[in-house]
Amino acid sequence: MNPSSPSSRQGFSESNDPAGSAFVWAQRAGAVGEVLAELTVLKRRRRRAVFKSVAVVALVMTLGVVWYQPSITITRQAQPRSMTTWVVAKPSQLILPDGSVVELKNDAELIPVYSSDSRAVTLLKGTAYFQVKKDPARPFIVTAGGVAVRAVGTAFNVELVANSVGVLVTEGRVAVSQETSAGAMMVSKGEEVSVGAEEKGNPPLAVAVQAVPVEVIAERLSWRIPRFEFTGTSLDEVAAMFNRHNQHQLILNDPALGHLRLSGILRADNLPALVKMLETQFHVAVEYRGANEIVLRTRP
Repeated sequence: MNPSSPSSRQGFSESNDPAGSAFVWAQRAGAVGEVLAELTVLKRRRRRAVFKSVAVVALVMTLGVVWYQPSITITRQAQPRSMTTWVVAKPSQLILPDGSVVELKNDAELIPVYSSDSRAVTLLKGTAYFQVKKDPARPFIVTAGGVAVRAVGTAFNVELVANSVGVLVTEGRVAVSQETSAGAMMVSKGEEVSVGAEEKGNPPLAVAVQAVPVEVIAERLSWRIPRFEFTGTSLDEVAAMFNRHNQHQLILNDPALGHLRLSGILRADNLPALVKMLETQFHVAVEYRGANEIVLRTRP
C-alpha cells in the first residue's frame, strides 16, 4: 500500500484541530482514559508550582494496542549525550538440522529428534512458532500433550497449556490428530484448532477447525515481533533501527532532529505510532515521499 494515499495515511495524518486530532487518535487507540488522567495531573501540578517544561510520553505496544503512560520520555537537547544504550529484545530462535526455524515464546521448551526418514519435535511446554523446510520424504511432526501436528513444508504456531493444545496455521496446511483418535483434521492457512486434553471423569473438549481473522492472527503472534528498548537514545539512532526492520524508511531532513532523545520501549513494527507522536507532540513536519520514504523536518 502506498503511504501517500489517503487510506494509508489515516493513522498518521493530523486534522486542522490539533487537540481534536489528538483525542481522536487516543480514542482509536483506546487511550482516552490515560490521556485525561495525564492532563488532570499536569493541571494540578501547575496550580502547586512552576515546573520545567519536559514532555513525558509513553508508547507501549502490547498485542497491537498503543496507549499513554509515563514510562517513555522524549526530550530535546542542544548536544547529543555521550552515553546512549539500546537493545533489541526478541524471542529465542533455533535452527534445526534440516534448516527449519523455531521461535520460542518466553520459557517454552522442546526436544528435536531427527533421523534419516523422520523429523520429530516434542513441545514440552509453552508456545513455539515453526517455519518448516519442505521435504516430502521426511514429514515434520510436532507432538504436544498427546496431540500430533504433521506438516511437510509450512508455518504454524503450537501452544501447549494445561488442558488443551492450540494449532494456528499461517502458511500451507497441517494434519492434526489425537493419540486416542484414528482420524486427522486438516487445518489450512488462516485456520486454527484447539484440541482438549482428556481429564479423569470428563470427556475430551469439543474439537472444531475455525477461520481466524488476519488481525487476530497478528495479535496472537505479536510476541514474535522484536521490541526496541531505548535509554537516552538519539532520534537518528532510533531511525536507523526502525529502518532496518521496516519497509518504510525514516529520513531526518533536519540534523537538529537527531538531538531528540528517547527512552522507553517500542515494538519494531510500531513505526506509525512513533511518527504520529513526533508529529503531534513535537510539531515535527512529516512528508510522505514516494512509496517508502517518510521525511521528518523541524517546523518553522
